[in-house]
Amino acid sequence: MSSSLTSLSQTKNSPRGRGGSLTVRGGRGGALGGRGGAHTRGRGGAAFGDPGAPNGRGRGGRSFDRGAGRGRSGGMDGPARGRGGPPFGGDRGGYVGVLPELALYKLPRDRNIDEGLLTVWPLEMLSRPETEAAAADDEVDIQNTTYLGSYNWVESDEPTIIVPGKYYAQWADRELPFTIAPDEGLRFVDYNSFRMPGSALLPLLLAVDEMGKPIEWPTVDFVADRNSLRKIMGWIDHGSEAKDFRINFELAGERTVLLNRWEPNARDLAGNGKTFGLGFERETTKAAPECEDGPVHHRVIKYVSYLLSLYARSDDNAYQDLFGLNMVVRHKVDAYLSTDAEKSDTALASAPTPDDLADSLATLNVNPIVVSAEPESSHPQRNPSQSPLRIIRGGSEVPQDSIIELTTRSVYYIDQIDWSDVYPQLYFSQTLHFYLGVHTRGAFSEIRKSELMSAEMEAQRKAMKASLRKFRDVLKVIQETALAHKDKHLALICKGGELEVYECTTEESCLPDDVRRRFVAT
Repeated sequence: MSSSLTSLSQTKNSPRGRGGSLTVRGGRGGALGGRGGAHTRGRGGAAFGDPGAPNGRGRGGRSFDRGAGRGRSGGMDGPARGRGGPPFGGDRGGYVGVLPELALYKLPRDRNIDEGLLTVWPLEMLSRPETEAAAADDEVDIQNTTYLGSYNWVESDEPTIIVPGKYYAQWADRELPFTIAPDEGLRFVDYNSFRMPGSALLPLLLAVDEMGKPIEWPTVDFVADRNSLRKIMGWIDHGSEAKDFRINFELAGERTVLLNRWEPNARDLAGNGKTFGLGFERETTKAAPECEDGPVHHRVIKYVSYLLSLYARSDDNAYQDLFGLNMVVRHKVDAYLSTDAEKSDTALASAPTPDDLADSLATLNVNPIVVSAEPESSHPQRNPSQSPLRIIRGGSEVPQDSIIELTTRSVYYIDQIDWSDVYPQLYFSQTLHFYLGVHTRGAFSEIRKSELMSAEMEAQRKAMKASLRKFRDVLKVIQETALAHKDKHLALICKGGELEVYECTTEESCLPDDVRRRFVAT
C-alpha cells in the first residue's frame, strides 16, 4: 500500500453515492440545517439550511447526522452520502477521498449508532450531575486494586487466548534520537469485539476463571472495559462537546451491570499520515518470549471506587466510606517494564515452552479446551464446553507497577495535552507509568516519563476531583436504571451531548447462561 493516503480534496476519480461529495450537493435528508440543507446546496437551502433553524431536522431525519424515513443524508461530518446511508457512503453510495482505502481492506461500513433500538424514544434521560458546595471536601478514590487475570489473543482461525499470557511488548529503552514512518494500514479499535462479536466480555470472565483468583461475583457492581468508563467521563467533562458514543448494558444477578463496549467498526485505518503512535510502540518495545505472535494483551483488575467524605469530630478527623462501587475493569496493555518479579513464584511452574505453544496451536481444530484443576465450590465451572473460546495455559503474571501506557505528541502540540482524557486512562486502569514520545514529523528526540503518583499527576487528580465525584454519581444512576429495567437489554447513547437510555430489540444476553449464573447469590 502507498505510504500516503488519498487526500479528501482528490475526489474527482473517487466513487460517490448519489448524494454527492463533501462540498457539492447534500442529499434530500436531514443535515446540519433545515429540510435537506447540507454543507452547501441541498434541496431546501444553502449551508445551515435556510428553511430551518440551526440543528434542525431534515425530512424524516434527526438532528445533525442520521437521516430516517425520507431523510437521505449521512450527517454533517460524513464526507460521502449515498441515498439512505450513514456517513462514509450509503446503500447505493461509494467512498470519497481516503475511503477507497477502506474498500481496499474490505472493511464493512460503519454501523449506525441507532441500530437495534426498539423505539426512537428513550426510556431515560441522564443529566450531568452538579457539584454541591457541601461536597467540597469529598474525595473519590480507588482502593484495593487487585490483579485478577490477563490474556493474549492468538492469531488463529478459532478465537483463542493464552492465559495469563505475556506482555508481548517489553520496554526496550531505545536510544534516542530515531525516526519512524507515519502509521498506515489497518488497526484494531476493539480486538475483543472483532474476535468475539456479541460476547466481548466472555474472554475477560474465562481468563479470570482460568487464573482461579478469589472473587465474589455477586458483589461486583460493574464489569466494564476501561474504554467505556473513559467515554462516560468524557461526557461529564465536555457536555455538549462530548463525542458521540454508545455502550450496551444489561443487569446480571441482583446488582451487577455489564457494560459492553460498542464501536462503529472493530477496525479502521491507522492514522492520516500524521500519527506515529503505533510505530512508536513497535520501535520502543521488543517481543517477549512465547508471545511473538500475540497481537493484543489485555489485563483484568478489580478495585473499589470509594466516595470518601471528610467530616469533623470532637477528637479527630476521619474518612467515611460512602457507597463504594466494586469494579472489574479490563484494559489493553501497551508495554511493561521487565523485572525480576516475572521469574518469581508468581510465574507458572507449568508454563509451556514456545514449542509447546506451537504444538497446541497447530492442533486447535481437534483439541478440546485446556481446562485447569476444578475450581472451588464457590466459583463457577471454568471454560464451559459449549464456549466458542479456546484457552491455552501459558505465560506469567506481571506486577501492577510494571505496566506502561505509551503515547506520542508532536513537539508543536506538546503543551496542548488534554489531561481530562489522558488522566482517566491511567486512573481507571491504575497504570503507574506514562511514557510520552515527543517528535517532529516522526523524528523522536525525547521521551517524557511520568508516574501516576507523581506530583504532576497528583495535580491532575486534584483538578479532576469534581469530575471524579460526578463520575461516581453517574455510575450509580446507570446501575439504578439497569435495576429498574432488569429484564431488558439497554443502550446508553450519547448524541450531541445528550445522554439517553434506550431499549434494544435483542433478547440475547452478552454472556451464556452458565457464565451469567456466577452473578446470582446463592
